[in-house]
Amino acid sequence: MACDIECQKQKKLKTLQDAYIAASSKAGIDPETYEKTKIAYFTLRDGPEWLHHYKQQKAEQEAEQVRRRKKQIDDHSQSQKEPITEDSYEFVKYLQNKEDKSLIKRRTYELSQNSTFSWFSWDYIELGLTIILSLYCVYQLFVKYPKILNYFNGNS
Repeated sequence: MACDIECQKQKKLKTLQDAYIAASSKAGIDPETYEKTKIAYFTLRDGPEWLHHYKQQKAEQEAEQVRRRKKQIDDHSQSQKEPITEDSYEFVKYLQNKEDKSLIKRRTYELSQNSTFSWFSWDYIELGLTIILSLYCVYQLFVKYPKILNYFNGNS
């Protein structure tokens, strides 16, 4: 006996239904195959209108997810824009950083004072060079310009 168009459709529908049921048990593992078999089965069973409504539903779900993500980002951004109070984490963190920097500076100063070469400081070197340069300038004035020396001696 020959199978007419309706019989062939029912056979194909049964095959697609079996594939859809098999894919639905593995939907978490292979979501693409599940989606393809679902679309094929329900499109054949319910017609192209089902596919149109299904695509609309998917688009609405994606738009809702995008809206939720955007709202989460906006909520997070607004919470960061709130002024910093004394109880806020940012203020406590700021104070801790400031205290840490202060402790580092104090400890560095203490270590430089306790150093075995504390006498070898750039301040002492600068002072020594300034004194030597000043004495050299005074020497040059008196050696090269005896008139200045005579003026100060009262021999003008």
